[in-house]
Amino acid sequence: MKFSAILAKEQHYRLIIVGGGTGGCAVSSKFSRLLPSSQQKQIAIIEPNRSHFYQPGLTLVAAGMMKPSQLIRNEYKLIPERVDWVRNAVRSFSPADNRLTLKDDDGGDMNLTYDYMVIATGLELRYDLIEGLPNGQKSVLEAPGVCSIYFPDGAIKTLAEIKTFSKGQNAVFSFPNTPIKCGGAPQKICYLAEDIFRERGVREGSKVIYCTSLGAIFGVPKYSNALMSVVKKRGIELYTRLNLSKVEADKRIATFQTLDETGQVIKGKNVEFKYNLLHIGAPCSAVSELRKQAQQKDNNLTDAQGFVKVTKMSVLQNVKNSKFKMSKIQNVKIQMSKPQNVKNSKKYPKNLVDPKTLQSTTYKNIFAIGDCANTPNAKTAAAVSSQLKALTPNLLAAMQGKNLTTSYDGYSSCPLLVDRKHVILAEFTPNGPLETFPFDQSKPSRITYLLKRYLMPPLYWLFLVRGHWLGPERMRKMFHPFASADVVKAGQ
Repeated sequence: MKFSAILAKEQHYRLIIVGGGTGGCAVSSKFSRLLPSSQQKQIAIIEPNRSHFYQPGLTLVAAGMMKPSQLIRNEYKLIPERVDWVRNAVRSFSPADNRLTLKDDDGGDMNLTYDYMVIATGLELRYDLIEGLPNGQKSVLEAPGVCSIYFPDGAIKTLAEIKTFSKGQNAVFSFPNTPIKCGGAPQKICYLAEDIFRERGVREGSKVIYCTSLGAIFGVPKYSNALMSVVKKRGIELYTRLNLSKVEADKRIATFQTLDETGQVIKGKNVEFKYNLLHIGAPCSAVSELRKQAQQKDNNLTDAQGFVKVTKMSVLQNVKNSKFKMSKIQNVKIQMSKPQNVKNSKKYPKNLVDPKTLQSTTYKNIFAIGDCANTPNAKTAAAVSSQLKALTPNLLAAMQGKNLTTSYDGYSSCPLLVDRKHVILAEFTPNGPLETFPFDQSKPSRITYLLKRYLMPPLYWLFLVRGHWLGPERMRKMFHPFASADVVKAGQ
């Protein structure tokens, strides 16, 4: 790997990767091996950050199950020798001209041009969208009783808040009405905190409240039903269609908007909760550079929210325009094992199910991977592995002038920690469950906990970000050798 030392104001690359997170590192590693030797010196990855965090481990840090130092690596160790690391931040995209404008070290502009580009910018944490938290992460760290596992210091503070929680107090956990990294994380920390409260002897007389902006605790009926059993057994109060909109740190009051079935705010129906501990599931958005791109009149790169268009419609539009209704329950405490908030169906609306090449709908030399794409999958590291399996042959085919033939099926996975020893391993596509192992993964399991805690971190560092891990499809076929493809895909 070569550090960014570009003296000229113009530089050209065969392939530029924007973003050095999970997807960006995986693509740079993969293509440093795949491109012909004459082209291997023509790859650049743009990433200003010097550190790379294993984000799935932040929940474990917040529960005292991992140390923060176990989650961090130097970015340079993850970038191949044959790839230029450009540490400058992107100012703007000019896809029609195959050009990126970056901030140079003197505050001016530097232009990079490319033959092909992969956008892997991930999501931006947006605590500032909540009234009372204007400074984002800084506000979260400064507000008494407020915490969030979505960044390292926030995870450390979450553990401190859990340890100082007292008997008879209220712990409130929220899930936002925006895109989010790992949609299962806000409820994972809810279950883990409740487990720790019991161990510390402070659960009795206390309230544990989970407020989600969705109509169900989880979007896949099989896992939603299993999680509702956990909620009922543990005495957790669940409220649906509530979105955290305001935090009054001095009064320790959290205000939630009431949402209708399309996710729109119902005016005049706010709900307030007093809290001693408030965990915020981080609101997220596309990164600022892509949001700016979305505002340009001639923009064809992103949708209106700033997500790279590799589908005809954004996820939000798909949900709004479908006939799929998750629940008519609003602000009702749910205490049941088989919720009515999810239709008892194995399939999502058809217009959400659209296999993707991950190629831009307008610019055929641009691809996207990970959270920045407007694909309808859950935004997780597991999704990146399966996306890489589709993006790799498709990008190579585009480079060779061939047709794109490989589709991403929408696979994602979420190991849902229900306590410090058991995991519900949710694996799914927009069509429903897509399980790997030969047992019912909706049941809390010690085996899947061990996978989450001890196997997945090295799988991430040694295989996924190195471009070697393309998802569990081969394992799935091995565990289901006599099952038809349809049966395996249904998770049966």
